[in-house]
Amino acid sequence: VMHKDTKVYVEGGPTAAVNLTPILDETIDGTRYFYEGGLSSSTLIVSGRTEQQINDIWKFRGYLGTYTGLNSGTCGAGTYASPSNDESSVTWSISNGTLTITAAKSGGRMKAYTLASLPPWYARRDITTIRFENEVHANPSSLALFYGVPQATTIDCTNLNFSRVQSMAYFVAYCDSLKRISLGNDGKGGLYLPANSKLDLSNLTTIDHGFSNLPSLEEVNLSGFFGAGTKRTATSLVLDFLFQYSKAPRTLVLDDFMNIKGVREYGAFRFNETVHDFTLTNSFNGENLGRVKGWHTCPIAKTLTVDNCWNGAGSAPSAFKFELINPNAKAVIKNSLNGEGAQGDLMFWY
Repeated sequence: VMHKDTKVYVEGGPTAAVNLTPILDETIDGTRYFYEGGLSSSTLIVSGRTEQQINDIWKFRGYLGTYTGLNSGTCGAGTYASPSNDESSVTWSISNGTLTITAAKSGGRMKAYTLASLPPWYARRDITTIRFENEVHANPSSLALFYGVPQATTIDCTNLNFSRVQSMAYFVAYCDSLKRISLGNDGKGGLYLPANSKLDLSNLTTIDHGFSNLPSLEEVNLSGFFGAGTKRTATSLVLDFLFQYSKAPRTLVLDDFMNIKGVREYGAFRFNETVHDFTLTNSFNGENLGRVKGWHTCPIAKTLTVDNCWNGAGSAPSAFKFELINPNAKAVIKNSLNGEGAQGDLMFWY
């Protein structure tokens, strides 16, 4: 802990924003924690950098005042029918706290980003809402598409076509203000994925860390996500650490969830705190579920109910999946792990 008036001198310092940790400014359970000293040039003294570098590196990450960056640009990669390096096919703009991503050409396809080369809206603290205008086609690699947009409370993807997406790894990871995840736009805010009737994830092979590190998460409505009857081209799906270090919903109910072949879900429900009541029904019944051993449990404080799950042939869910941390906690497991060749040792841990 440092006093707010402590002077910190930085000579030179990072040469790119990706190498600078964002300023601490988080609200957890109603209490705000922030580094006040980093807001003033009298307490954070940076030398050896131009004013443009101060803006592009330090202010971009929340230090030393308001970032003045681009409010529009292009982010395309040709079209759905004709992929190319044409960035003009999709545009982006920020106005009054809303990031709007627009298909400027019919079938406009977004470009791919990586953790080493993040989108231009990464770490922007002036974005609270994200929306798509016209139908925008997601890139096959949609890794980290909305990684680290700290003030975003609504990310509406109902006009984003996922049909060719192979990776959604780190999709909304580190979106500090995101409270909900749901299928369809119910008007309550959070991440809106398209409703099941319009959501085509037939080519998706990984969503690892997709919803991880969400410290404000309160509600997850993903019943029917990869439900029974989902059309698939890909033969496997990695869910590793799907919710890792996200705030745990007090009550979590999932029905008809992940009923496809070849799911591997190591530490998928490893929230950063306990779930009081977790009900999982009619889920993970696809064949050949991948098995990974490791101590990455979902902590349960009160009640765990599992009904009709892991009944596919060759189902081998990971060990150490659920941990009942309270001596009075109760687990009800029925009609599960009945598939031919199924394994489930040490799934439920007291």
